[in-house]
Amino acid sequence: MKRLGTLLAGVALIVAGGGFGSARADDDRESVTLFTAAVHATGFHCNAVNVSRKPLLIAISIIDGDGDVLSPVPVPNPKTPPGVNASNDIEPSPRMEAYCKVQVSGTDDPNDVRVVMKANLIRTFDQGGRTNIPVFLSWVLEGR
Repeated sequence: MKRLGTLLAGVALIVAGGGFGSARADDDRESVTLFTAAVHATGFHCNAVNVSRKPLLIAISIIDGDGDVLSPVPVPNPKTPPGVNASNDIEPSPRMEAYCKVQVSGTDDPNDVRVVMKANLIRTFDQGGRTNIPVFLSWVLEGR
């Protein structure tokens, strides 16, 4: 009989824990923040696509290696409908290290948004003092 009481107490705790989790999921303050890796470049293009079924508030900032915001979120920032891209860009910029920070309100599921940063860098290579050859480099980094 003691085992049955212990079992029922354990089940009650599990059910109560699930109740608290679902109460938090309905809260209006649902949010998630995603980041890309940092890379050295002269152009940064941050993009986030809403792949959920509801409009989301997506705020994209470009931040340098020291933590300074290079390109803040434009104001006002309307909600992004499902299937629509939100973006923030800097180009040209001085060569620096930077990354994208994407703050999403209206969901706590990071799978509701796809985040990528396209970074560009133009470099020249000296070919024995004769001619500088420009080379365009580009990276695409996924946000998590």
